Amino acid sequence: MKDYAFGNLLTGLRLEKGYSQFQLGQLVGVSDKAVSKWENGSAKPRMATCCKLAEVLEVSLDTLLAEQDNRQGAASWVSRTTKREKQMSTRRDEAPVTRVELHTKTGASVLDGIGSPVDLMERMACWGHGAVAITDFHSMMNLPQALDAARRKGIKLIPGCELCLHGNDGQDTHVMLLSKSSEGLKGLNHLLTSSQKDPFGVTKELIMQYRKGLLVGCSCDQGEVQQALRSGASEEQLYQIASFYDYLEIQPPENEPMDLPQARSLIRRVVKLGQTVGKPVVAVSNAHYLDPEDSLCRNILLYSTGRIEQDAGKLYLRTTDEMMKAMAFLGAKTSRQVVIDASRALAEQVDEDISLYPPRQDARSPLLPSLPHQEETVAKLAWTQTQALYGDPLPAFVQERLTTELELIGKQNSWVHYLIARQIAEAVRKQSKTISVRGVCGASFIAWLLGITSVNPLPPHYICPSCHHTWLAEADACRVGADLPAQVCPVCGEICSGDGADLFPASCFGLQGEKSPDFEPDVPGTCQSLVEEQLAALFGKDHVIQAGEPVFPDREEIKGFTRQYLTDHHQSPSEATVNGLTEKLFDSFCSQVMPKAGRYFIIPRAYSADDFTPLTYCRRENDEICACTHYGAFTLYHVLLKFTCCYINSHPMLDRLRELTGIDPATVPLADSQALSLFRSPDALGTTSRRILCETGTYGIPYFDEAAAREILPETQPQTVNDLIITFCLLHGTGVWSAETKAMLHAGKVTLSELPAAREDVMRLLLRKGAAYETAYQMMEDLGRRGKFTDAMAAVMQQHGVDDWYMAACKKIRYMFSRAHTAALVSNALRCAWFKLHHPEAFYTAALEQWKDALQDGDTEMDEAELRVVLLRERNKPVPEPWKTQDRLRVLELLLEKKVRQGG
Repeated sequence: MKDYAFGNLLTGLRLEKGYSQFQLGQLVGVSDKAVSKWENGSAKPRMATCCKLAEVLEVSLDTLLAEQDNRQGAASWVSRTTKREKQMSTRRDEAPVTRVELHTKTGASVLDGIGSPVDLMERMACWGHGAVAITDFHSMMNLPQALDAARRKGIKLIPGCELCLHGNDGQDTHVMLLSKSSEGLKGLNHLLTSSQKDPFGVTKELIMQYRKGLLVGCSCDQGEVQQALRSGASEEQLYQIASFYDYLEIQPPENEPMDLPQARSLIRRVVKLGQTVGKPVVAVSNAHYLDPEDSLCRNILLYSTGRIEQDAGKLYLRTTDEMMKAMAFLGAKTSRQVVIDASRALAEQVDEDISLYPPRQDARSPLLPSLPHQEETVAKLAWTQTQALYGDPLPAFVQERLTTELELIGKQNSWVHYLIARQIAEAVRKQSKTISVRGVCGASFIAWLLGITSVNPLPPHYICPSCHHTWLAEADACRVGADLPAQVCPVCGEICSGDGADLFPASCFGLQGEKSPDFEPDVPGTCQSLVEEQLAALFGKDHVIQAGEPVFPDREEIKGFTRQYLTDHHQSPSEATVNGLTEKLFDSFCSQVMPKAGRYFIIPRAYSADDFTPLTYCRRENDEICACTHYGAFTLYHVLLKFTCCYINSHPMLDRLRELTGIDPATVPLADSQALSLFRSPDALGTTSRRILCETGTYGIPYFDEAAAREILPETQPQTVNDLIITFCLLHGTGVWSAETKAMLHAGKVTLSELPAAREDVMRLLLRKGAAYETAYQMMEDLGRRGKFTDAMAAVMQQHGVDDWYMAACKKIRYMFSRAHTAALVSNALRCAWFKLHHPEAFYTAALEQWKDALQDGDTEMDEAELRVVLLRERNKPVPEPWKTQDRLRVLELLLEKKVRQGG
């Protein structure tokens, strides 16, 4: 049975981020076919892949798996897949009193540890262990996931980390740091951050500054005590060294890099030293994986880095009895002391529930930064701009919208969000660059007033540019003000044009301000430093942290070095064996954290980065060093304010056209009839469909130059700006352009504007039919965002006289775009169409520059006939590399059309 619930949610989240199935697959490490199967409900991703999906789509794992009606069903699916995918070891810990493991590695110990923290917590629960420490080397990336898994299993997680310790004699050793409290975790965050800098590691002096709330241990084989014992240090020196630590580690003698008698002798000396100094000695597994057989995966990893030495399968997690057996040479009393008593005593010093983050009043809401007089500033800017545009006193419908939104912003406490977005928008525009904002925030009137968005969301209306006289258009005259015919102002006689996109404030704010604002401007890549300067100016450089993104291994690369390892070790691996090891390795480690371009967290002034995450220092593409969050960014989304800029140069055409023509794209009329006609045919270009091999004139026009768009445009035949918005929604929604909608449109039984295309269309229809505002809003959200059409929703529609064909179409819908998001995109497309029609040389120059990497030698020398032949040949080729092929087609299409318009 297909699981549409998960597929619908995944589709919606993907489309909200603007990813194609191919792009999402590339980010997660699977094929676009796999993504397609997930979305149509015929397959489900593995649990580890769900973690990657949550990171890429910027949602919590709980949201991805449980934001459905049947939460129990989602939970049981996770349980089933987890049990099915994991082959649990037959080993059990049957000791009446179990030990506590204080030294474990996960896949976050890059190219050294194997396994996930979720697997570790399941093992602890299976063995009946009440506590465990995760101590990855110079990494705490897995701590958020581990803490979540530990809480679900009722296990006390001891946050820890193994760091390189710089000695005064120049010799580096390892030190183990365990957090006893939230304060200790904050100190550990700082120490890990410091260790990331050059030189790699920390000093004892630095540890002493942040020691409160920490347990400082001498790591087993690489610890300072063990190194001193091997080098023949004096008793006085050993005493001084050991006195610094809270406890000393020992490990099973077979783990030591020496023969067994020597290893046992070394361990006895450590135990004796601990007794002399009065420091507990604790036996640890030094576990780099869960079970002995997992050493094969670690050997493959080591081999991939050129390391020839082989792991003999000794660095596995030990049960209490296994550890007691390994330490039996110390005698029964001492072995119990180091294996059970000491480890449990240290674990008891750790608080029961260590929090990753400072406490918040509402766990669902982030800690917000603030700016001086932010509420007064936003309100004053909004009122001043409104009166400048609409006069004083304000028209009733304008004043009502303004006061409503100010009240909703107050409920959200989102004043600072508006000021951040305004600051960025102003700075980018001063650089003569185009900026637009994604998502439903386009429905905010105040966002438009502050220059954050480019679409006025008020109902269609006329406004006199001279005397500010304003009047609403007649009911149902049109949905978009740009489609209104010009009229003469009845007060002063000035010619007035229409404005307004008729967007519900609920799309942006929810019913009572419950939605969290999320401005996400598209900003040219050249403006990255400018954006960071603006954020630093607002909040201080140390309070603006770039988001870190875990970089996961490439599955095909893992498969390659897995097969190579097995072959080089005289094994003849079957495809099933290679695939099995590949999957285990793929799910078991994360290579590193890298900065996520354009994504930032703002830390309130009362806190520092140490309160939330260690920092990782990374090198950007331009070799600049930057600090980013050590934890994966998705773990912080509900903790700190996230501000995202998309540095994707989404408007290079408009920016380049401004340079070439000196015309500001914002001044270009949207409802130019000739420009609109290009979305129906190429006639206005002075050519025919036959000559340019296209039924429309949309080559090079953003969002409408792809093959799918050129297939739907001849069917919708958009006559107005509103028609084009609807067409965009039909094109990019999932299940929206269905058999029902096509049949009704082709039969002439409905107009384009009557189709359920955008989310708001559903709400508008229900309101017109008499449904309550709250009911209409909820149905819009359930159907548009989640693709959920229930029997109860059908009953509401039937009660209010909604046609059967409309309900049949709703049943097919899996995701709908928002008009608030679409209106800005369509506006930019129309502006490009205007330039194409009226400034062709500039248009083709800008468009071909954008796709110049797909140009080949001799392309520009071909005549019209040759270009047609080459274009047809390229269109009929198989598509091994979709993006390269698409870019190549764009170039050939633009060259052909340009040649035709120039007369050959």
